Amino acid sequence: EQRMSMNSFALGMLLDSPISVALGIGVGTFLVRSGEVFATSLIIHNTFIWIIVELGIVGFAFLAGIIVVSFRNCLKVAWSKTPDAAIAAGVVCALVSCLGWFLGTEGLWHRHVWFLFILSEAVYRVCVARQPVRIKHQLRGNGVPVYGPVV
Repeated sequence: EQRMSMNSFALGMLLDSPISVALGIGVGTFLVRSGEVFATSLIIHNTFIWIIVELGIVGFAFLAGIIVVSFRNCLKVAWSKTPDAAIAAGVVCALVSCLGWFLGTEGLWHRHVWFLFILSEAVYRVCVARQPVRIKHQLRGNGVPVYGPVV
């Protein structure tokens, strides 16, 4: 019940002005101001609410972008027939677990979450680097062949 009232208070702070909706109330502001309402200073125990309240829609969009790119990278590799597919599938499972975990805690402070974001990019880049360059044959208007990478 305390978390629900804490989340309501946090969202109320967010909706105080249009600027705070866009840019948030500022990192750490909830911690300071929550002491005025509750018996002690509290943190928001939900990563998504915490990000949107303290960093606004702009900060939430950046976090969503990081998450979407991480999933996209891993899913592309997981569906490939490369040796890295199993690693990418494991990272997808770990990311899904983190998203569920984010609902009950402020998870972005933990290094392993950022490690998963970095690992998703690394496994994608390694997979792309291993792909052979495919060459396609084209003819110019004068019948002379042109060779180049497939785009």
